[in-house]
Amino acid sequence: MPITDRAKIAVLSSLTAGTWTDLGAVVVPVVDGFDTCDVTWVCDFKATVKTGAQIAALSNFAQGTQYGGADFWLRTIAPQRMGGNVWMVKAHYEGRVSSSKPRHVKMLSNTEVFNIASLTMAGLFTDAPVNVRECSPSVEIGYVLVGSEPPTASVGLVGSPSVAPSVRSGYWGDLTDPRFNFPAGWLFADVDGDRLDGAVVSDHGVYYVRETWQYLQSKIPA
Repeated sequence: MPITDRAKIAVLSSLTAGTWTDLGAVVVPVVDGFDTCDVTWVCDFKATVKTGAQIAALSNFAQGTQYGGADFWLRTIAPQRMGGNVWMVKAHYEGRVSSSKPRHVKMLSNTEVFNIASLTMAGLFTDAPVNVRECSPSVEIGYVLVGSEPPTASVGLVGSPSVAPSVRSGYWGDLTDPRFNFPAGWLFADVDGDRLDGAVVSDHGVYYVRETWQYLQSKIPA
């Protein structure tokens, strides 16, 4: 494929044989997920003939390779021969712009319906069949985790989310024969982690983690 763009010719004429040159990075912060960094690399192999498969197999472009000293790691590449033995690689890195990347927080709610055959609430009803709708808040928290593992061992335990919405006291404190929730309070209900394949920091992976926490009242109608 002939190279006809004069700007490209000017850049390529200055390349050192067999050395990959970074033509620049485009960094995009992402609200809920890894930030992205797209880099264009070029190399003139001069008299050495390379195939696309050989380029893709180079250690420079191994999945999980870190981009310089930045918190970005290689996820995908797209090699393209520009002409002669000159190759261009579009490299897609993911990670975070900085360690101060804000956590992504999403407030939610859950509703559980109890069909109670007989319930008495002072001033409201006595020994009446009631459909109780118990609503409680939940929160999803997303963040990039570098150099440690997601907190899977804490799933199912009560704790304190890093961002905890306000919670009402509940209606059921005066029930004489309640049903108890166990555990109660902020329950660490779920965690999932999107791991960057091949990325290793301090013998651990690099993840985008999503935690789900749900608040459970200690007492509900039996």
